[in-house]
Amino acid sequence: MDVKVNSGKQAIKYARKLLRRKYRKQEKRLVVEGLRFLEEVLKNRLQPDFILCTDKVVQQERGKMLLDQATSLKIPIFRISEAELRELADTKTPQGILAVVPQPEWRKEELLERDEGLFLALDRIQDPGNLGTLIRTGDAVGVTAVYLSRGTVDVFNPKVLRATMGSVFRVPVIADVDLCGLLGKMKNLGFFVVAGDPRGKKIYYEANLRKPLLVVIIGNEAHGIDPQLLALADEVVQIPLRQGVESLNAAVATGILLYEAHRQRRSSPYVNQEGTDTSSKINLG
Repeated sequence: MDVKVNSGKQAIKYARKLLRRKYRKQEKRLVVEGLRFLEEVLKNRLQPDFILCTDKVVQQERGKMLLDQATSLKIPIFRISEAELRELADTKTPQGILAVVPQPEWRKEELLERDEGLFLALDRIQDPGNLGTLIRTGDAVGVTAVYLSRGTVDVFNPKVLRATMGSVFRVPVIADVDLCGLLGKMKNLGFFVVAGDPRGKKIYYEANLRKPLLVVIIGNEAHGIDPQLLALADEVVQIPLRQGVESLNAAVATGILLYEAHRQRRSSPYVNQEGTDTSSKINLG
């Protein structure tokens, strides 16, 4: 679906609608703000529908280069006032530029059609900063994809986008997923499912995370992993904490588990069912 706007006023009106989740979902569009974010969009070969900017951006060398690149790609650019941009911006001190961009789309089935991969499944994460950091951490480790359960905060919420630092354009993120159904399918395809939970019988580094197809589940900040999902786990692991410390932030816990999986999968060969060393096939970035 193409977005057609013929003036700055029309562009502002359209961008304002996208501040609401309902319209982001309906239009399959999102608003990105700031020079760095827009550079990331263009680097990943996503074509913005249009750009809104103030005179301040044109006066900066970096901003001018970005707008020259957008012009060469025939992306519509509309100049607006500082006051108009502040109404649309999510930051306290906006850089003077934002764009409307199509939401990244991924072929869900193809993501599972592989011989090895590290996947992350997130159950009802509520904090935008947490979700953004989780996606960014997954990107750093080299996860194949991130799956978000129903009830998770919108991945295209401006605060989530900002916390991803652009990772949302590099890592396949699939939202509104029935995780029980998905994990059941993954297990049938040979995936090994590991859940991070304080009730785990093993400490995380004692678990074998070298499985060719591995999915790590992380639960809601307050309530943890849904019991139905937990029942699907092949292994439940815990992160040891000093006495008196109740829990870790979800993003911190995820980073620990993913990097342990990364360490094991890079430092030691794993063996498939036929007994063939497949360690050389791992690509974790």
